[in-house]
Amino acid sequence: MKTMKYISRTILFILIVTLGLIACSNNDTYYNLNGRWEGEHNNNSTSQDWPFKIYLEHRHNDITGVYSDYRGNITLRNIVFDGENISFLIDLWPETVTFVGKANSETSVSGSWSYSGDGNNGSWYMLKDRDPEEEGDEEEDSSSSQDTNHLPANPFAAQQ
Repeated sequence: MKTMKYISRTILFILIVTLGLIACSNNDTYYNLNGRWEGEHNNNSTSQDWPFKIYLEHRHNDITGVYSDYRGNITLRNIVFDGENISFLIDLWPETVTFVGKANSETSVSGSWSYSGDGNNGSWYMLKDRDPEEEGDEEEDSSSSQDTNHLPANPFAAQQ
């Protein structure tokens, strides 16, 4: 009878330890995307690159954001983030650009985009901007000073 209690307790202990290890495993990666990001797109059809910025508010499971490039600001729509994989839409009326990507760390996200207007697509990446608290002396923003006059009105479209 004592042997049966000992075996039962041992099995229960092993089960609890195993469940604890599974719950704490590193496979449950969850990155916080809150903050300012700077990145670049590449259009596969036109081979053009252009800079962009995204500001994300990431509080618990709620994420809101604004995309910004040389054409102005656009609110991100349908943001889905599972802790590592992200997708969102931007509207370029009447078309939509779908972004799909993966957080490689707390400071790096990359992926692909597709444009509903002509099925064109490309790649993108973004890096987290440094902490605003650390900025002190503002250096000139290289992405906003970059010459964008050569970019078309809609760089996501394949044909200009």
